[in-house]
Amino acid sequence: ELKRKIHIIGNHVELAELKKFYPEVNFLGKRNHHETLNYMRRSKFLLQLSLINETFGLTMIEAMAMGTPVLGFDIGTRKEFIVHEKNGFFVTSKTIEYDINSALNWPDYKSLQEHAIKTSSIFSVSYVIKNQIFTYQKLINECR
Repeated sequence: ELKRKIHIIGNHVELAELKKFYPEVNFLGKRNHHETLNYMRRSKFLLQLSLINETFGLTMIEAMAMGTPVLGFDIGTRKEFIVHEKNGFFVTSKTIEYDINSALNWPDYKSLQEHAIKTSSIFSVSYVIKNQIFTYQKLINECR
């Protein structure tokens, strides 16, 4: 049994049915970006449990930027962003309850947060612009 409350943001056609079937889960429905980020910031972990292979993990990067480590299945772009036991954890459908409880009891949570922030930093505006300017400068020098 999970020891913490799970909040789910987003709409689903069967939201009312899901609320009945999973009363222990707090289904928040659709929220604006600012509210969503506030929930992420206050959360101990972001659960990225979608089975869809996303082309980019923006939600994961936003959470990590706020120091919120990510738990997710070892599929799609999650494999590129989550470093197991470093900035988050991989979970499996067969052991998900155990995996989440293990993450909640991880002895060095502060280190997870620090590594999550570091992971997200390569997607910050300043980092991207710095690398873009470096690339342009390199191209200019090569053309001379």
